[in-house]
Amino acid sequence: MPLTTAGLYWHLSEFARLHSLQLGVIESPVLQFAVVFVVNDFASYWVHRLMHASTALWEAHKVHHSATDLNLMMCFRFHPLESTVLAIVPATTFLLLGATLEPFVVFAFVDMLLGQVQHARVDWTYGLLGKVFVSPAFHRSHHSQHREDFDRNFGARLVLWDQLFGTYSTRVIGPDEIGVDDNTYVGRPLWAEFFRPYFHFVVVVAGTLRGLRLRPRRRATAML
Repeated sequence: MPLTTAGLYWHLSEFARLHSLQLGVIESPVLQFAVVFVVNDFASYWVHRLMHASTALWEAHKVHHSATDLNLMMCFRFHPLESTVLAIVPATTFLLLGATLEPFVVFAFVDMLLGQVQHARVDWTYGLLGKVFVSPAFHRSHHSQHREDFDRNFGARLVLWDQLFGTYSTRVIGPDEIGVDDNTYVGRPLWAEFFRPYFHFVVVVAGTLRGLRLRPRRRATAML
């Protein structure tokens, strides 16, 4: 994914630069990476929470949670609808902050590597580093079958946001306790897993828009 999106990011960054869409430009590539890493992680935390809270998006995100076996490939188990959202967040963050192509590519590789490690079937807590970075043990509880667990530990790479916004949990679960309590994808064909989230998203969005149109308009009250 990092290599396939590098060219697209370069063209988008040139477009943003030419049309003055950047909020600011940081000259140092190292500082670019550090700033964007933190800002993007903050945005990813809230997007992740939205995936759980939104009826329209949860069905797509549930594809990731429906896995019942931890392994390195779980970080690639995303529905295309969710993958699109997850790709837009870092690209938009990098573009607005004026980051160049090199930090974006480095970030994509580092982020992918950390994601693989987080989903590994290991009990690593990272020790003191686990107070800062999301470890496999920390993230595993988010994949718990129990709803009170997977509505916690939303952080992508940093645990800071869970601590600040009240979703931090130190509960430890075993590797065989992962999944979702309403798993509709076990035993289903691959095509069902692919089309169902799209269909669900369209139905929910269309129903919401229809409800807004049917809502009666309030008559303006004359000011006396």
